[in-house]
Amino acid sequence: MILALAVLVPGLLLSLWLFFKLSPKDADKTRVCLYNAGVLVVCVLICGALTFKLHSTLADTTDRAWWPILSALGSLVAFSLCLAVGGVVRNLLLFR
Repeated sequence: MILALAVLVPGLLLSLWLFFKLSPKDADKTRVCLYNAGVLVVCVLICGALTFKLHSTLADTTDRAWWPILSALGSLVAFSLCLAVGGVVRNLLLFR
């Protein structure tokens, strides 16, 4: 678990930094900010759905004590992937 956190937390920080650093500079700032906020909201919703799914799946099993840990690790991965997909869509499709 410590190794997973040691890899996933810097990965999340790197993806956050890249997402905002590689934001288009020549596009309309308002539209880019709205898109970025929308991507962050979608990321949070995906993490919430993952947490709910893990809790409902593991609540009645012998592994019920592990759902918060699995949820945290899964949310780190899901948030990073969602930011990466959102950044690619933003830079390659919407704001060329």
